[in-house]
Amino acid sequence: MKRRIFSFGWTVLLTVLSGLSLPSTLWAHGVGYRVLESTDRAVVVECYYSDGKPMSYAETLVFGPKDSDIEYQNGRTDRHGRFAFFPDINGTWRIETGDGMGHKVEGTAEVRAAEAGKKEAVSVAKGGTAEKPPVTLGAFLGVSLIFNLCCAILLMRRKQ
Repeated sequence: MKRRIFSFGWTVLLTVLSGLSLPSTLWAHGVGYRVLESTDRAVVVECYYSDGKPMSYAETLVFGPKDSDIEYQNGRTDRHGRFAFFPDINGTWRIETGDGMGHKVEGTAEVRAAEAGKKEAVSVAKGGTAEKPPVTLGAFLGVSLIFNLCCAILLMRRKQ
């Protein structure tokens, strides 16, 4: 009788261990943002997780339209996941928010000058996005699932 190098139990154990070795950010759920309407010059951004919970007290960085690498403002969101800043020039402002546990959202707010005769209000283009897992990750997980199911079927047939 041949000695089996790997039994079904070892195969399952190796599969689980290889799955745990993936970076923790791959297991994170999605995040999103939306620019809220404002009646003054403030731009208010709300950040949230894909399940609707706010990204409370997450670190936020704001970058201006002219020097996109130079930080304009930093801070944290409030308990409702909101962050406000006062832009000093028109253009596309970039906002990055991360909770320090692998969840990060990057967004933009398009700030345009107020119409003549109106208050200091700015027009902000509404936007929002939800972070989606990369297509390559989904393909890898799908192929891995099919491969593991085929291995399990082959091992069960061998036992019979």
